[in-house]
Amino acid sequence: MHNKIKSLFVAISLIGLISSQTMAATKTRVTLPSGKQIFVSGMNLAWKSYSQDVINLDTAAFNTALKALHNVSGNTMRVWLSTNGAYDPEFNSSGYVIGPNSKTIANIQSMLKIAKQDSMLLCLSLLSHNYMVAGQGDTARNRKMLTTDAGLSAFITKYVDSVANAIGNDPNLLCWEVCNEPEGMVESIGWTEARIKQANVQKITARIEDAIHKKVPGVLVSTGAVTTAYTTNASGCSNWYSDSALKAIDSDTSAYLDFYMAHYYGWNGTSYSPFTKACSNWGLKKPLVIGEFPAASWSPSISSKNYDAANIDTLFTHLYNTGYAGGMSWCYYGDQTDTWLGSFSTCSAAIAKIKDSSGVSYSSSSTDNKFYIILSAGNGGNVVASKTGRVASGTVDTIIAVPETGYTFASWSGDTTSTSDTLIVKVTKDISLTASFNPGAGTNLVTNGTFADSGTDWSFYVATGNTASVNYSSGYAALAVSSVDTFNY
Repeated sequence: MHNKIKSLFVAISLIGLISSQTMAATKTRVTLPSGKQIFVSGMNLAWKSYSQDVINLDTAAFNTALKALHNVSGNTMRVWLSTNGAYDPEFNSSGYVIGPNSKTIANIQSMLKIAKQDSMLLCLSLLSHNYMVAGQGDTARNRKMLTTDAGLSAFITKYVDSVANAIGNDPNLLCWEVCNEPEGMVESIGWTEARIKQANVQKITARIEDAIHKKVPGVLVSTGAVTTAYTTNASGCSNWYSDSALKAIDSDTSAYLDFYMAHYYGWNGTSYSPFTKACSNWGLKKPLVIGEFPAASWSPSISSKNYDAANIDTLFTHLYNTGYAGGMSWCYYGDQTDTWLGSFSTCSAAIAKIKDSSGVSYSSSSTDNKFYIILSAGNGGNVVASKTGRVASGTVDTIIAVPETGYTFASWSGDTTSTSDTLIVKVTKDISLTASFNPGAGTNLVTNGTFADSGTDWSFYVATGNTASVNYSSGYAALAVSSVDTFNY
């Protein structure tokens, strides 16, 4: 009898232990707007076309990548929308944002449509520390956007609000990520040639979160810290993005992260490694996703930068089993400079290992009776619609083609052809429409084509490692290249 009671006690204890572990795991998962809780499992796409993956979207390649990741039970791809500001957003001659690139919104909608077909989620990163890397974009113009109230307000109202509103609370959107590794452009700790202040980064984060949460209630927002040093108050660390830290910058109740993201590489130092510690070590009250880490095994012998070693076969399972909310390895196409960081082929088996029945996988509903209206415009105009985002079947949408000064509307192409500038469509399937415009006689299609205002309205791009200069005089832009390298972006 004593043995039976003891056995019963052990059984009850085991049930209690399993239940508590399940509850702990559930609390550390990311909760989607639908209420579904998932372990984020996937990769970073970057890059097929450096800083142009979105504006020059290769739909076939994007579909191939998402389908391949889905086939090994991955559920999320992280995509960089605006790597350095060279192509998106668009700025006026005074250096203020006037809106997204003409292709941005339509191509994000196309990516989400592909994600729906492949039962995947997208983590869309708005900014990166690359905005302050010399030669990748106009750092003076970018600084105005990142450090002045007028510049940041223009970016938020003209770009963030516009894009977030157009996408809406899309079921295939995991989250908007404010910035990739913003600490990299901060004075005294960063590595970019130009730097801004920590307070600037916190203000950018707080105000963008606030704007998105207000524009699209329920949508998730996060940011990608370079290490856990900036997402926790554990020993030796300081959480830049806690609710209290952000509310000290923006007191609005909408200025908060829905979950944390941090990165880890061997050069970050073992004290910040999530792969030697459980998530509880960081003392966080919100889920933590490791947004970047190598997609292959590494050791100190690979590079003098690395301080530890790890086996890719264990990394995803470690995160899953020790309370983290997910992991996305770097990167799908393989790194162009440090090939030892791996690619899809080196980590696909590791991703597949965490597939189980506890809510790891994500599957969007292909029968939710909602469809995409993907609108784009050629040069010389834009498109205005009465509805935004993914809409219910039977929705009637009024779509208007609006030409810019000096242009006239020509025609619609895609799922509907028409020469009327106004279309009224009833949505019963995913549809795609493009408005074309013609320039009026004598319209000058080149802004500041005489270079009368030197470099105004023109961007000078030089990849890191190259050396070049440009001189504006006598109606010409004379480019002198003094050094080249082998980087293909």
